[in-house]
Amino acid sequence: MEMVNLKDYVVALESGSRPKGGAVSNGIPSLGGEHINEYGGFNLEEDKLKYVPEKYFNSMKKGIIREGDILIVKDGATTGKCAYVGKDFKLKKACVNEHIFILRVNSDIIPKYLFYYLYSPIGQISILKDFRGATVGGISKNFINMQIYLPDLQTQHKTVQVLDKAESLIDKRKDQIKLCDELIQS
Repeated sequence: MEMVNLKDYVVALESGSRPKGGAVSNGIPSLGGEHINEYGGFNLEEDKLKYVPEKYFNSMKKGIIREGDILIVKDGATTGKCAYVGKDFKLKKACVNEHIFILRVNSDIIPKYLFYYLYSPIGQISILKDFRGATVGGISKNFINMQIYLPDLQTQHKTVQVLDKAESLIDKRKDQIKLCDELIQS
């Protein structure tokens, strides 16, 4: 396993935007920091979503979410929080607002491997090394200038399989705890 600079593998690092006047009540979902949870997933309850008009979305050159993207909160209290857009992402069309970075890498890195790395405590420390500001601080595009451990593709794939299995077991345990809580309350 070798140490490499992440910036050498990034093919896109972009943020989104919103039209003048901000979000609207219907259209195409526009995700912000509040839509990424602390477990690397999404908070996509219908009543919590914000939207941009479809016409605006169709004119966007950057900030459109695709499968395999890594989303990273770039400012505010949850700076560095990240999520992975997998095959199970439930929104067919979506974009990010100006508070989120979309990170895409070349074929030398499996995106989900990089997500797990950035989600880890080591990854979070590396992201937050670029943190600037006091009241509403954040990170710049320069956060990708970080050293990461990069094994060969086969090892990346095996790592993702193991971590996916562990994540699945954790999710099942959370569901069991929730059901137990509901039973106790009844």
